[in-house]
Amino acid sequence: MLDISQIALFVHVVRGGSFAEVSRGFDIPPNTISRRIASLEDALGTRLFQRSTRKLTLTTAGRAFYEEVADPIETLEHAGQAVLGEENAISGLIRIAAPVDFFDLFPITWIREFMRANPKIQFDFVLGDAAVDLIAQGVDIAFRAGVLPDSSYVIRKISDACAVLVASPELLNDVSPKAISDLKEMPCIVGSGKQVRSTWRMQGPSGTHEVTVRACFKADSSLAQLRACVAGIGIALLPSGLVRGALSRGELIRVLPEYRLHAGGFYVVLPTRRHVPAAVRHFMQFAIERFENEDRFGLDDSESARRLRGVDKGPSVRRRSSSGATRRRPKRTMA
Repeated sequence: MLDISQIALFVHVVRGGSFAEVSRGFDIPPNTISRRIASLEDALGTRLFQRSTRKLTLTTAGRAFYEEVADPIETLEHAGQAVLGEENAISGLIRIAAPVDFFDLFPITWIREFMRANPKIQFDFVLGDAAVDLIAQGVDIAFRAGVLPDSSYVIRKISDACAVLVASPELLNDVSPKAISDLKEMPCIVGSGKQVRSTWRMQGPSGTHEVTVRACFKADSSLAQLRACVAGIGIALLPSGLVRGALSRGELIRVLPEYRLHAGGFYVVLPTRRHVPAAVRHFMQFAIERFENEDRFGLDDSESARRLRGVDKGPSVRRRSSSGATRRRPKRTMA
């Protein structure tokens, strides 16, 4: 007969992603957890995990077994909580994968608010712009932007997403593009790659336009690109949600605001529709409501245009000569 406590431990190891994580949560030594899982594997006559020094991965049999037992174990645990009078106390660790700039879109104060209302829930954030295997990495929920590839994941679109051209006031005081083709001659910030030039495809008043730009700065992180742009290194094509704060503070200005890149959407992603822990469902609903109640992706085009006109009509720029004196020169615009 199978030991139900071993099955429950197996479920928690899958959700936690490692023996060490379960050890910390339940105060059980990792070697004890390993022995109990091995005992369960012996009883089943099959290996449930592939083990290595750095990774714990479900086998095909392990994944099938998890699909069958996860819901019953969660039901039993909820029944036990009800007997103890804790049925309303949702608990557990939520492992979340999200872009590096996630907290520019989802204020950390929202996390604080959620944790204060749900003190028995803990978070483990895995921040990175690269796609991850949610099941292999033990991720409960992911937030992703862009155009998502086809997959077996459960995907819900929160908002449309677009990218806009931005630059620092300092850079635009030196030279300001008047047409999309002017970008060819300007310093631009792009994603990492071996190519010297990159092509931006944007939608404008007369349809889709392509322009090949000179990359003066490359980074595989949109947050790094944002910081480089604020520093005045070049013009960047960045997600609207990421640049909202810098635009409102005057650190960045929209460039050619009539052009933008329609960049798919912003999504919440679950590895599977089945066996979603109560804590994960609760947080997902909280996050979706926050995003829907507060527009974190839209831009005020009239404000952007006003700021841009302010730069165009601004004072001339002082430049220090080699002798130390200052002289005035008018701001150049692209012909």
